[in-house]
Amino acid sequence: MTESEQTKICPLCAETIKAAAQKCPHCGTPVALKKKKIATYLPLCLMFVVVYGPFLACAYLLGDAGRPGRSFEPYRNQIIISGTSMHYSQSDNTNIISTVGFVRNASPYAWKSLQLEIQYFDGSGRLVDTKTDTLSYQELPPGMTEAFRVRTAAATTEPAYVTNKVFVRTAKDATKILDGN
Repeated sequence: MTESEQTKICPLCAETIKAAAQKCPHCGTPVALKKKKIATYLPLCLMFVVVYGPFLACAYLLGDAGRPGRSFEPYRNQIIISGTSMHYSQSDNTNIISTVGFVRNASPYAWKSLQLEIQYFDGSGRLVDTKTDTLSYQELPPGMTEAFRVRTAAATTEPAYVTNKVFVRTAKDATKILDGN
């Protein structure tokens, strides 16, 4: 071999052979390593993503839809309402009653679509009005406190609204992508 020819070493017999050799002429061991570049696999990967990607995404979402999600009931008492106050106002000749306050998630799980029920009472403790509203947060993570406001047309005059109570009636598992409702 001339010095201008490129050479390599046979991995089995350690003899010097031409770089272009596919087999060692001394021991017959295959030595040609086919080096495929990433670009060789790129069209195949791209085709896989384009063809199978939408199917895999749909399968994931449908699988999520079939999963019932975590039940809210065992954690209901860990969603804490605090600092509530009522405000009575008038807008366009309509009496409006608003309740503002804070909702804190003391549970270990994130919740979404919290449904609040506000009950309004007169001075003797008689129920005079109620309002149910779903909070529009994306989610309420564990340990998080958020402010809320619920407004509705008042069913009676301002003096009848003396106290209120706020309850969390339902919430949905925030880890569910699709709601089965």
